[in-house]
Amino acid sequence: MGRYRWALRSGWAVAVIGLGVLMVQDVDTPVAGWVFINLASAVGTGMLMLAINVALQASVPQAHVAMSTTLVLFFRSFGKTVGVAMGNPILDNVLRTQLRQSGHNVPSAYLELSAVEVVALLNTETSRAALSPALVYTLRSALVTGFRALFGALAGLAAVNFCCRYRCTSIRSIRTM
Repeated sequence: MGRYRWALRSGWAVAVIGLGVLMVQDVDTPVAGWVFINLASAVGTGMLMLAINVALQASVPQAHVAMSTTLVLFFRSFGKTVGVAMGNPILDNVLRTQLRQSGHNVPSAYLELSAVEVVALLNTETSRAALSPALVYTLRSALVTGFRALFGALAGLAAVNFCCRYRCTSIRSIRTM
């Protein structure tokens, strides 16, 4: 039908807002809160998944649709790889900084743990039972702060994409006048 630009603009806007809202999660956020907080970013990125394909396929000649769709899938996979490679150090560095700066006495064995190791430690009942409640809360709090930093970085990148998309669309519409 030729009407897909609204989905691109709305998808980026909802994704930026959703990723920004993810930063309000706290250690004490209930599970129902997680679901509703994650819903906005999921809707935004879900809109973008389809809208980017439709926009690309509408803008290339029919002979190049298969190749352009494959390129979108390649760059999407490449972006996920880069995102994980960039996101993990952000999460780990903030986690370790928070553990070092916490007012609680965190044993030195826990100061160099990665986020994956902290999650495994907290998810294992026997490991968690061996820790003091104050240390469990400190580990969870540091992990949440790391995720907040990660979601803030992702919201910033999504905002840049939103601005670039909006600016490129505005420039194209001015040129066609």
